[in-house]
Amino acid sequence: MRDIYEKYATWIALTLFVIVACIALYGFRPTFALLPSACGSDDKGACFREWVAATSGWFAGALAFVTLLAIRRQIQLQQRQIDFQLGDSKPTMYAMLTTDDYGEPMIRFVIENHNRRTLMLSTIAEAAVSPSVVFTVRRCFVNDVERPLPMHHIFEGLIQNCIIPGRVEGHPTPKASLICKAQAKLQSDQWDPADELGLYVITAACHGILADEDSKPVIMKTRVHLLLPWPGALFSTTQDEQH
Repeated sequence: MRDIYEKYATWIALTLFVIVACIALYGFRPTFALLPSACGSDDKGACFREWVAATSGWFAGALAFVTLLAIRRQIQLQQRQIDFQLGDSKPTMYAMLTTDDYGEPMIRFVIENHNRRTLMLSTIAEAAVSPSVVFTVRRCFVNDVERPLPMHHIFEGLIQNCIIPGRVEGHPTPKASLICKAQAKLQSDQWDPADELGLYVITAACHGILADEDSKPVIMKTRVHLLLPWPGALFSTTQDEQH
């Protein structure tokens, strides 16, 4: 919707202006039918001019509304730039396919901390109320340095010992990589009996806390496509664009 507005709002406003101008200058059949019922028989044109003035007022209001939308868009973009410079931007996440040391397919979630505050990750799971896919974190890297995980306390969706430093101006963006195993919990609606695989199009959500004197919870999301057996391990994944 935003793309349509940015591309065509000016042309739509220009088209409306031309239509209103033509009606005001030349009129059309409904106009001639309306004026006698709205104006007196002894009117010498003043009533028609008032109608034109009122129409112009409505058009000016519509044009002002379009202008306000454009200004609002500019303010939002400027605020994003200011937030980034101040280190108040929200962390982001994306996903890609990878494998473990034994060649088993895995999914890698990369979380980039664009905020000046330290980010402590807690859980990662499907965002749906009734998840069809669950993730288990097998390995965790922070700025390409692996963080040790407890061998006997690995639970579905739990992220342990993953703390991402805050962003510092002039330095690379701090990031963490979560190597996760995906497992289907519900059979997919798009199931292929021949390959015994189901397509799962889900939104993965990673929960964390931006630590400061006033800690704030934050959620990073990304759209992923998974081909999973029922039940079984991850076979492929792709990422959609965000918004």
